[in-house]
Amino acid sequence: MKINAIQLKLLSRFIFLFLLPQIGSTQQVLNLNKCLMMAKRQNLSLKTKSFEIQKSEADIITATLRPNLALNSQTLITANKYVAAPSAILPNPTNNQLWWQITKPLQPLHVRKYSQQVAKERVQLEKHNYAEEERHLLFTVANQYLDVWASWNKIKFLEQAKINMDSFRAINQLRYNKQIISEIELKRAILLNNSYTVELNKLKQKYVREKHTLAYLLNSSSDFTIDSNSIETLNVPDNFDSLLHIAFENRSDLHYAKASVEVSQKNILLQRASNNFQPEIGFIYNPQNNVPYLGSYITIPIPIFSRNQGEIKKSQFVAKQAKQNLEDLTNLVKIELFNEYNNYFNLKNQSLKYQELIKNSNEILATIKYAYLQGATTIIDFLEAQRTWLELQENYFDYLTETRSVYIRLLYVSGIINKNYLTYE
Repeated sequence: MKINAIQLKLLSRFIFLFLLPQIGSTQQVLNLNKCLMMAKRQNLSLKTKSFEIQKSEADIITATLRPNLALNSQTLITANKYVAAPSAILPNPTNNQLWWQITKPLQPLHVRKYSQQVAKERVQLEKHNYAEEERHLLFTVANQYLDVWASWNKIKFLEQAKINMDSFRAINQLRYNKQIISEIELKRAILLNNSYTVELNKLKQKYVREKHTLAYLLNSSSDFTIDSNSIETLNVPDNFDSLLHIAFENRSDLHYAKASVEVSQKNILLQRASNNFQPEIGFIYNPQNNVPYLGSYITIPIPIFSRNQGEIKKSQFVAKQAKQNLEDLTNLVKIELFNEYNNYFNLKNQSLKYQELIKNSNEILATIKYAYLQGATTIIDFLEAQRTWLELQENYFDYLTETRSVYIRLLYVSGIINKNYLTYE
């Protein structure tokens, strides 16, 4: 019993040590939604862009500040000892004149108020700009995810096709050994099998490259796998106007354009207020030869030449430009959404046709393969059927990839991609 207990203990330790690396190396399975969420949280370029919001918020503090006081001091000493006070040393209050002046610029009427309003509007502008940067980034991430997904599924498809060809090659080897087929037929089977091997190696290298690019965008390690079984489908409203309403509500570039109009309008008010003169007032204390004097100080610019005409004119053109850009962008959103909306439904309507073609090609290939193994047809017929089957499979896979690509573009042009409205069937 003692020996059995020791053996059992050693066996349990061996199993634990054997399974531990496998437990630690469990890969994370990512779908599209998880990738987008990770990019929003972890992407370094997006984090860098967020500092623009904080910088604009600091401008609000600047806009609330008032002009500082200015202190001016002057000292005059008589340079002629003959006019100096009798029995007084030259550096003496009796022979000196001091000038102490404290002044403060007065901001033009409403300048401070409008400066704060412009600064606050620019914070909103930067927030919409950040959302737009996020929308572009998530579109890039989604497309990169699709590239990884496509490479992975092509590998799985080609691996299965190669397994079938390995079996076919083995059968032909046996038939060649029994002198049922010629050497040429065997070489053709080997050549097709080897071409699958070369293509498979190329796809695996491409998959690694695409995966590392996605990992960079996610600011994560490449120790993950793609959920190849998940099918991302957007519950698109059948009514185009409903989807257009969603786009107008969610498109960050539209929000940015609207915010630009608001900023430009506030800036016109600011520039007009800056047209007002800025006086400077203060008090003076001026002891002259030991005799104190008090006085006041005021400076008022005379607006004859400069009345901020250039900045006022510029702000008006900027406002017109912002309105024009908003109008143009609104029309562009309609066109983009219309094209992707129609493209999406057109592709969905082709699904049954492709599935029927794939079903027929599978049946035809199986029939010709059986006939070839029975000696009822030639290897040329089988290879032609195999080539046709492979082309249809590739076309169907391209169709699935294009459908997902249009799905991603629809998320992008509708503005839903950075609103976490992704749904799955």
